[in-house]
Amino acid sequence: MSVIQEGMGNVPPQAFVRWNDPQGNQLTAVNRDGTLFTQGIRFPNFSTTLKGIQTARVISTIAPGLSTVDLRWSQPFVDDSYFVLFPNPPFAPGAISPIPPANTRTDAWTSTVDVHFIPQFGTFDIASSKLEIASVDAGNNRASMGWVEANNWAANQYAQLQITATELGAGGLGPAVYVQDGAFYALYIEAGIAYLFKQVGDITTVLNSVAATLSVGDILYLEISGQTLTAKQNGVVILTAYEPVPLPVGNPGVNGRLTSMLRANNFQAGNLQIPIVAVIPVVLGPWVYIAGGFGITMTLQNLNLQPLDTQIDAVGIQAS
Repeated sequence: MSVIQEGMGNVPPQAFVRWNDPQGNQLTAVNRDGTLFTQGIRFPNFSTTLKGIQTARVISTIAPGLSTVDLRWSQPFVDDSYFVLFPNPPFAPGAISPIPPANTRTDAWTSTVDVHFIPQFGTFDIASSKLEIASVDAGNNRASMGWVEANNWAANQYAQLQITATELGAGGLGPAVYVQDGAFYALYIEAGIAYLFKQVGDITTVLNSVAATLSVGDILYLEISGQTLTAKQNGVVILTAYEPVPLPVGNPGVNGRLTSMLRANNFQAGNLQIPIVAVIPVVLGPWVYIAGGFGITMTLQNLNLQPLDTQIDAVGIQAS
């Protein structure tokens, strides 16, 4: 693969060109910042006899990871063709922002539990100006509650609290995310072990664990970003877990096991501010003809952790 000097030929001065020929027959023009300017694929045995030119446009929300998008023509292409794609900048009018609002919420738990906290299992109350578990669910010995505000919590979220009293024996208290409909992810340290786990009804699944010591003043933090859960103690990562199919998005909140001497305050939760990794989804090959030659199916890769609304314009040239 060779690199053509910037600005040569019909290439805009902001783009670098890479041409792969004859085996690959691919053309890619890349902007200074690494984003895709144009991309084309030349199919084998392409003729110089022009039969027709068509344009097409697709506007689609590209999910994180790999996905496919159909680009369709008004008339079929059935012979050798050459396609050039022009991926326009994302976020056309009405597009969703890749960075959700911070939506940070706090509760010092000095006198009452904020009304936005909705109990799920068991109950909590305030003792000595600190949060404690008042009762647990008979089926799973757990207590949990989520900060419920409609349509405010993003898929990437976090929760944290500060421990103000510890328990030498059994019992746990810590942050939770995706609290909803009898399910959540949670972190706590119990009897010298930190547990990162998933709760669904009465079923507890430990996703990861490690030896840890809990002390008064410790800040326990839990986040979910995409399919990855990260647990921290005083800002240091102590546990991570990968969930191929995460629970449905719920609310950040609090969880605990058994009634004990554990207490906490200074709750905080919010949406993670996810930076953009790639400005636009990258079009990958090979492309596949749609039946009858009415378009192509493209594979796209979105390296962001949020969906991107992306518009792609294309010019199709048909030859015989």
